[in-house]
Amino acid sequence: MASLLVLLGASSAGAAGGASTFTVTGFGDGSGSCAPVDANGNSVCPTLRAAVTQANLQSNTPTIELQAGTFQLTSGQLGLGESMNIVGAGPGGPNGTTIEQTDGQHRVFEVDGSTTLSGLEITGGHLAPSWTSGATEEGGGILVEGSLSLQDALVTGNQAIGAAGPAEPDAGDSAEGGGIAYGGGAPAGSAISDSTVSGNQALGGAGAIAGAGGGAYGGGIAYEGTGPLTVQSSTIAQNSATGGAGGGNAGSGTDGGLAEGGGIFNPSNLTMTASTIAGNTVTGGAEGPPGSSTTYGGAGWGGGVFSQEGTDTIVNTTVLGNTAQGGAGATPGSGQGGGVLAEGSDGGATLQSDTLENNQPVNLYVYVGINPPYPYAIHDTIVAGEGQDSCVIHSPAASESYNLEDDAADSCGFSSANHDLVGANPELPSSLANNGGPTQTLAPAPGSPVLGAGGQCMDPTSNPPNQPLTVDQRGEPRATPCDIGAFQAQRPLNTVRPTFTGTASRGHTLICSQGDWTGDGSLQYSFAWLRNGVPISGATTNSYVVGKHDPGQSLACRVTATYYGSVAAVSKFAVVTSYPLTMLLRARVSHGTVIVDLSCRGVNGQRCSGRMQLTVVEKLRGSRVIAVAARAKTKTVTVAQRKYSLLARHTATIKLTVNANGAQLLRRFRGLPVLLKVSQTTALRTATVASRKLKLRPA
Repeated sequence: MASLLVLLGASSAGAAGGASTFTVTGFGDGSGSCAPVDANGNSVCPTLRAAVTQANLQSNTPTIELQAGTFQLTSGQLGLGESMNIVGAGPGGPNGTTIEQTDGQHRVFEVDGSTTLSGLEITGGHLAPSWTSGATEEGGGILVEGSLSLQDALVTGNQAIGAAGPAEPDAGDSAEGGGIAYGGGAPAGSAISDSTVSGNQALGGAGAIAGAGGGAYGGGIAYEGTGPLTVQSSTIAQNSATGGAGGGNAGSGTDGGLAEGGGIFNPSNLTMTASTIAGNTVTGGAEGPPGSSTTYGGAGWGGGVFSQEGTDTIVNTTVLGNTAQGGAGATPGSGQGGGVLAEGSDGGATLQSDTLENNQPVNLYVYVGINPPYPYAIHDTIVAGEGQDSCVIHSPAASESYNLEDDAADSCGFSSANHDLVGANPELPSSLANNGGPTQTLAPAPGSPVLGAGGQCMDPTSNPPNQPLTVDQRGEPRATPCDIGAFQAQRPLNTVRPTFTGTASRGHTLICSQGDWTGDGSLQYSFAWLRNGVPISGATTNSYVVGKHDPGQSLACRVTATYYGSVAAVSKFAVVTSYPLTMLLRARVSHGTVIVDLSCRGVNGQRCSGRMQLTVVEKLRGSRVIAVAARAKTKTVTVAQRKYSLLARHTATIKLTVNANGAQLLRRFRGLPVLLKVSQTTALRTATVASRKLKLRPA
C-alpha cells in the first residue's frame, strides 16, 4: 500500500509539471520506501538507494538532496536509469557529502539518463568482474552511457581492474576509466566543471601462460562517447593506467599489456579549458618471462592525455609532471608523450596558451593527419622539459607562433620567424601553487622571458572561433600582447591611491600609507616624497619631516609597487603652511629694563604675535629668598612680561621693565640674573622661538 501511495504521489507531481525533490535522511544502504510526494513535489527517503529507485520512476528530472556526511553503499552500484540531479553539500571532508562504495566489487554509479552530480565525493569503486575473453571493465567510479554533468565534485580512490587470464593461453582483460568511463552509448556529450578526478587507477589483467597482458586506458577518465567531452576549471591528477603483465612461456614469453592515457584517454572529441593535468602516470605491462626479441613489454603512451583518432583542443591549461613509461622486459616497451600524445590519421590537436612543463619522456608527441593541411596548431604555449627533448613532432603545424621551448635543439620545430623563443628558460617553479582561481598554476619568475612575449592570444573555443582570449587559466584578464603560457601575470594595479597623515607645516612628521593594490606575487613597495612634483633628495622612506625649504610648497608621497613590473601611484598634494617667524635680533639691559629688538620674517600681510617674559629663580630657605639666579631647579617667578605684535618684514624695539617684585629683588641682591623668553603664537601652537640669559643691575 505504501508503494502504491508513492507512485500515485509521484504521478500527481509529474502531471502538475513540477520536478520532484527527494530528501535523504539516512546514511545506510537499503531499499526502503520514500514518503508519498506532497503537493509541492517533495518527498523524504530513508536511504540514497531508495531515493534513486524512486527517481527512476519519474519523468520530470527530479532532484535528490543529500546532507553532509558519508553515504556507504553495501548492495552494489546505483543505476541512474532516468534523468535526475543528485546534489550534495560539497565534495567530501567533514562538512561535505561522500558516496562510498564498500563492497569491493562494484562501481559507484552507472548513468544511463541525462544526469547532474554536484557537491559530491565519489569514492571506493572497485570494479573487478570475473574474466571474459576480450572483455573490458569500464568505469571504476562511474560508467556513463547517457550524459553526465559533473559539477563541484571529487572522483577519487576508484579502480577499474581487468581480470587475469584464467588458463593458458588466455589474455588478461582490459580496464578502462579508473575514475570515469564514458561508453559509446553517450551520444549527447558530457561536461566536467570545477571538479577533481584524482588518485584513480585502471589496471589491465595479467595474461595466463602464453597469454598477453590486458590493456589499461584512462587512469582518470576514458572517453569514447560520440558527443564532445568538455572539461572546464578542473584538475586531473595522480591517476594511473597500468597494463597487465604478460604470461610466462617456456619459449619466448608474451607481450605486456598496452597502457594509454594516465590522466585522460580520448579516442573522441575533448575540449579542455582552464584546467590542470598533473602527476598522472601510464605504464605498459611487463613482458612475460623469459622474453625474447619477438615479444615486448607493453607500450605506455600519453602520461597526461592520450588521444587516438580523437580531437584535442586544450586552452589555458597546465600540464605538469606526468609520466609515460614502457613495460619492463628483455625488449622493453616504448614510453612516449609524457604530457600530451595525439596521433591518428583522423586525429587533431590544438594547443592555445598552455604550459607543458617537465613531463617525461617528452612533453608533447604529435602524429596526426595524412595530408595537408595537418590539423595541428600551437600558439602562445610553453613547452619546457628541464634538459630533455621537449617534443616529438611528426606533423608539420598548420599554425604556430609565439611559443617558448627550452630545448635549444628545437625539437618542437618552432621558428623565430613566427616569434617563437627557442632555447629559453621560462623560469617556472617546480611545483604547482594556488595562485588564485579554481585550479593550481605555475607562476613564472618576474624576469621570465614569457612575460609580454605572446601574441594577441586567440580562443579556438569561442563562437565564432578565434576571438580574443580574454582571461588566463585563473580567470584573470589577458593583456595584448599576452604572456606565453597558461598564466597571465597581473601587473601591479593601484585601487586606492596612497595617502599621508600629519600636519603639513615645518617641523612636523608626515607618514605615507601605501594605499591598496592588486597584482600577482609578493608586491614590494618603495617610497618617494615630492616637492612640487619633483622627488626630494634622500626622502625615500614612508616618513618625512617637513623642512625649511617646504613652507609654501606642495608635498605628496609617491608609492611604487614592484613584482611583475613597477607601477607608481601618487597621493593628493598638500601645501605646506608658511607661518611667519619672530626673530630676536638683540637684547640689551638698562638698569631694571630690558630693551629687545625683534623682527618678523614672513610674507606680506602676515603678522608675528606673541609674548616676551623675564623670569628669575628664587632660592628659598623656608619662605625667605636667600639668592636669585637665571636658571635653577627651585622657584621660578616672572618679573616682567609683555605682548608684542608686528607685521612681517618689520622690526620693533620693545622695553620690558621689571615689576615691583623684580625691582625689590634687584635692590636687595644688587643685581638680578634673568632669563628672557620670546614666544610666538600661531594657529597651531605657542612655542618659544628665542631665549637669552641677562644680568640686570640697579641704577
